[in-house]
Amino acid sequence: MQYIYHLGVHKTASSLLQRNLVENLDELRAQGVYYVNAEFPWAIKRQRNIIRQLHAPDGTSPGLPRRLNRRIANAAEQAGARIVLQSDSASIGPAMHEALANGVAHPGFYPQAEQCLHTLTVDRPPEDVRVLLYSRTPETYLTSLYSEMIREGWSNVDIDTFCQTLDLASLDFDTLKTRIEGMRPEFHVVMRQYERIKLGADTFISTFMRDIGLDAKYIQPVLPPHQPDLDAAQAEALRHVSFGDTSRNPRHVKRLRNRILKQAPNPADPLALPDWVHEALHAPAAPGYRAHAAS
Repeated sequence: MQYIYHLGVHKTASSLLQRNLVENLDELRAQGVYYVNAEFPWAIKRQRNIIRQLHAPDGTSPGLPRRLNRRIANAAEQAGARIVLQSDSASIGPAMHEALANGVAHPGFYPQAEQCLHTLTVDRPPEDVRVLLYSRTPETYLTSLYSEMIREGWSNVDIDTFCQTLDLASLDFDTLKTRIEGMRPEFHVVMRQYERIKLGADTFISTFMRDIGLDAKYIQPVLPPHQPDLDAAQAEALRHVSFGDTSRNPRHVKRLRNRILKQAPNPADPLALPDWVHEALHAPAAPGYRAHAAS
C-alpha cells in the first residue's frame, strides 16, 4: 500500500484540488485510490483536531493516532485500494496569519511541521510514504496571508506591521522540504511551486495526478468559485470599516464589508510588500539557522 500526503500550503489551490478529487471519486476508485477526504472524512477531522491540540498554548500532547491510522489502512484494504490519498492544508499546522490570529507572538513558518507529519504517518512503512508539498514564492505567500487576514477581520494592522510581527527568517520552502526529508530518509518528498504550474484547472489537476502516478485522462475538471486576493484599496477600506469610526454599529459594518468584498479586485492596485521585506526574505540565513531548522 502506498500512502500519499498532499500538503498544500495556504493559497495553492487546495480547495480546487479537493473539490475535483471528490467530483471524480469514481475514477480515483477505478485507479485503486482510497481518497480519505471523501471516503472517511471523519478521519480528516480527527487529524485536524490532533494538530490543533499540538499547537494549543499550554496544551497537552494528544498522543499518536495509531488506532485511527489502522482504521484508515483497514478501510483502504477492504476497498481493494493500492493507494491511500489524503489532502489537507492544515496537515503541517496553521499558517503564520492563523497562528497570529490565535495569539501566537512572532509566529514562524510551520514550526511543528515534522511533529504534525509524524502524527499522520505513524506506523506507516516509511518507504511507502510519498509527500507532495505545494509551495509559493515568499512574496506572494505573504500578500495572500495578509489579504485573508484582513478579509476575515482578524486584525487591522497595515501590511508593514503585519510583516514585522512574523518570523520572516523562517519563511523558506526549500528548508521546509529539507526538514520533512530529514524526518525519515525513506520518505519520497516532491515539492512543486504553485506559481509555476500553468493557470487552468485542466493543467493543475493533470499535474497533480501525474505527480502521484495516476492517469488524468478521464478526469473531468470542475471549477469551484475562486476567491482572489484583495487589492490595496480593498484592504485599506476593510481596515477602516472594521476598526475605524464606523465600527460601533455591527450591522452597518457587515453591510459595508459585504459591499467591499463583492467588488472585483483591481489588478492595477495590488497589495505591495515594503522594500525591507524583500531584503529580509532574501538575506543570507544566520549561521546555524538552516541546520537547526532541519534538525
